[in-house]
Amino acid sequence: MKITYLIASALYCVCLINSAHADDVAINIGGTIVDNTCIVSLQSQDVKLGNVAANQFQKAGDMSPVQPFTISLEKCSSSVSNTTVTFSGNPDVTNPNLLAVDAGANTASGLGVAIYDKSQTLLPLGQASTQYDLNGQSSATLQFFARYMATQSNVASGDATATATFVVNYA
Repeated sequence: MKITYLIASALYCVCLINSAHADDVAINIGGTIVDNTCIVSLQSQDVKLGNVAANQFQKAGDMSPVQPFTISLEKCSSSVSNTTVTFSGNPDVTNPNLLAVDAGANTASGLGVAIYDKSQTLLPLGQASTQYDLNGQSSATLQFFARYMATQSNVASGDATATATFVVNYA
């Protein structure tokens, strides 16, 4: 009797296995191999704009002193002749060319952070910088500048930190 139940159970399980259905699914993984790039130094950096008095900003457009910062490129292909950099981040509501100050409990208001290229020309968010010539060099240091810029005539004191990301474009 036990053998009959065991055989019946085994046949039932075999029938269930046959009713299972499998689909073939493909996962395509790929990319593009390019030879005209550089390795961007992966060091995050803090650009210290320092302590600036709120009363230094009397009207929209008033600015703090510029602070330089760099982006380092290494192991560049000899075919790279020049590069541009495009910055992005949370834009200021009043002046979308500037980075907005990160929100927080004690955040300054009425200003944003401006980024400038090597010739200290304002670099609006989302726009490529002027070209930086590499001329086949294997490494390069790209010079930029940052400063606070008032977006209103009334700047309130507090923490004024902004976060930017960037993309390096090669030619």
